[in-house]
Amino acid sequence: MKKITVIGTAYLRVDYSVELPMSETDFDALPAEMQNDLLETHIDWLEECKQAEVQDFDIDEIEETEEGEESE
Repeated sequence: MKKITVIGTAYLRVDYSVELPMSETDFDALPAEMQNDLLETHIDWLEECKQAEVQDFDIDEIEETEEGEESE
């Protein structure tokens, strides 16, 4: 029996909610890069990704193997 291994990338959409220890004015005063860094470090990604939705798939490679044959 033939099998295939599909290798690629899945793009997820994650809705999040995070509390930050600052005012909205302080947050708005930060450059966008610092806002993103702050969000990235405060979001519980493992928990938030449990509810993620797949947006798209990119298939990079497909390998076909015979049963019992291991793909590398």
